[in-house]
Amino acid sequence: MREPRRAAGLASEKICRRGTARRSSFLLLLSALLYFWPSASVSALVIEDYRPCFHAYQESGGTLRVAWRQFQENGTPHFLVMDPVRVETEKVPRRDIERKSPAGSHRWEGTPFAGALARYSAPPHPLQNAGIRRAEGPAREYFLTVDLCPSRTPLDRGFFRKIAGFAAESGTAVPVGVAASGLWIKNHPEDFRWLVDLGRAPAGGLRITWINHSYSHPFDPSAPVERNFLLRPGVDLSFEVLEAEKILLQHGLVPAPYFRFPGLVSDRLRVESLREWLLLPVGAGAWMGKGETAKPGDIILVHGNGNEPRGVRELYRLLDRLRSEGGRAAVFLPLAAAITGQTAP
Repeated sequence: MREPRRAAGLASEKICRRGTARRSSFLLLLSALLYFWPSASVSALVIEDYRPCFHAYQESGGTLRVAWRQFQENGTPHFLVMDPVRVETEKVPRRDIERKSPAGSHRWEGTPFAGALARYSAPPHPLQNAGIRRAEGPAREYFLTVDLCPSRTPLDRGFFRKIAGFAAESGTAVPVGVAASGLWIKNHPEDFRWLVDLGRAPAGGLRITWINHSYSHPFDPSAPVERNFLLRPGVDLSFEVLEAEKILLQHGLVPAPYFRFPGLVSDRLRVESLREWLLLPVGAGAWMGKGETAKPGDIILVHGNGNEPRGVRELYRLLDRLRSEGGRAAVFLPLAAAITGQTAP
């Protein structure tokens, strides 16, 4: 696999005492403001100078890590760092990795994520449904992904509650990939905060992988598919990709290294650009809103924004069928397991 372009090297009060009652009143007022004003509670972080990078290094125990984004968070330099073996990401201050030992490119190329990125960026480049669509190895479970495109309808909270209900049966949070567009997040702050809270619930709930679904999700109902979505003339792909990640970071969330093309429509240039930015395209083995039948190992696509109720109904039918067959409590696996084959949390 061709190594991604490398970024430049790593750049090198007093508290006045108040009366107890007054302080408590202030804290109660502040809590109320944060609760009823979503933008204040989830948009506190300032993300600037956000750009792709590539810096492979190893931890003291030899574990490989790759810094794939660099940025300023409230004025402090940070990186997004990936474990390309387990396909997990985290946010790390730059000072924490400045003295780490560099790792050779051969170590990166031998990881599950780098291998998948090479395979799913290679020709042919179909106009529709490029990328990984099902588990690379045998799997009895499914991989649930939920798209949140720009929508005038509210979030289907009942759907997410139903999926989260499986946590009580399995004893663990239910893994789900949420492909949220930036405009959906911006225009649905209360629904977004509710979903984030569901994903952070300590007792079960959802284990959310945040998938990039572009910022604006451009769409023209009168345009042909080959000139639509991100293929529309004038679309700034870099902005669409990076701005969507910035919004997640502004809300205290960590983007995963996955991208779902709006409409599942793409071309060679867009797929190769994602490869440079270390983003794996995620297609669908079964887009249930189109009546496609899901098979074990498939990546399932449904819409949770109220725009495609048929897909939600079809998913319910699948879950009911699995239950009637004496199905397992653990029906879904995290998206990373489609690449790594690891089924344990």
